[in-house]
Amino acid sequence: MSIEHRNFIRHPSDIPVRLLNVDADSGALQPMANVSLGGLSCLSAEPVEPGHFIKVGFPLIDENELLDACVVWCHRQGEAFQIGVEFL
Repeated sequence: MSIEHRNFIRHPSDIPVRLLNVDADSGALQPMANVSLGGLSCLSAEPVEPGHFIKVGFPLIDENELLDACVVWCHRQGEAFQIGVEFL
């Protein structure tokens, strides 16, 4: 059995989040599963390769504020993909 160690406690959330490629101006809204000070996980219709740098936006909070992030993991979940993102 593997024990997972995290630096921050994750909090469940269903706030929509926007994932953007570093060079893109817009991205689709994704349902967020949970969030912490260090990152978040969310669903995506498309897979995103771990190590890929992205920008994360929270449209309900501030449409113009984007955080730099890196995809840490991506797993198929039914017809979608669960993505783990670390804030940089």
